[in-house]
Amino acid sequence: MSQLVQINDSAGEARPDPIVLRLPQGEETDFEFKLVNLGDPTNVNIRPSVELSGAVRIRKANHYVVLEETIEGKARMPRGEELLEGEILVRSGEAVTEIPVTLISESRGNAAEEQEALVEREVDEEEEKEGEEDLSALFKTAPEPEGDEIPRIDAPIYEEYQYRRGRRALSLAGIEQWYALMIPAALLFALIILLVLTFYSRAVPEYPGALASSMLIVTLIIYGAATLLKA
Repeated sequence: MSQLVQINDSAGEARPDPIVLRLPQGEETDFEFKLVNLGDPTNVNIRPSVELSGAVRIRKANHYVVLEETIEGKARMPRGEELLEGEILVRSGEAVTEIPVTLISESRGNAAEEQEALVEREVDEEEEKEGEEDLSALFKTAPEPEGDEIPRIDAPIYEEYQYRRGRRALSLAGIEQWYALMIPAALLFALIILLVLTFYSRAVPEYPGALASSMLIVTLIIYGAATLLKA
């Protein structure tokens, strides 16, 4: 486990969070904490209190901390002990910071049971994942639905359904493109006929013919611009 311990804090040092270690009697474990210096670079001495003198060892007792440094140590649960409590004393100049340490005895049976439970949980997760993969494979063999019906898991050939849906979408897209071409072509054809009837054969008076021609031209321009913006 790792935690932050602040020293030389001009705003006032808060009591660090305790270090709690659970391990079987006679077993050792590594631990560490990060020492953060909030003031000027300083020499620091780190040692366990009397209560932990036989159970906790600091790998390196003296440090020169500029900004921060990771402190490593070892803890061993003595045989015959169920609970040990003490402190790790961090001395920088005249200030001393106390890190509470608690060692809790844990039987080997409990550790084995926790390991077995972890293995069983991993096996259950793998079986659940395999079940989801099987369900996905079954869904891929779903039958072709009619219309827009959502395919059921127990129906055949879902890929064929997807293929036909794709072809239907392409057909609809083709029809939309055809209509997109037909509308401007019809407007252009109507404009040509109106211009011929107005200025060549003079079957239509000039003023109404010119007005209608202008409206057709504006409509054709607006439709073209709208089509380009939509694309």
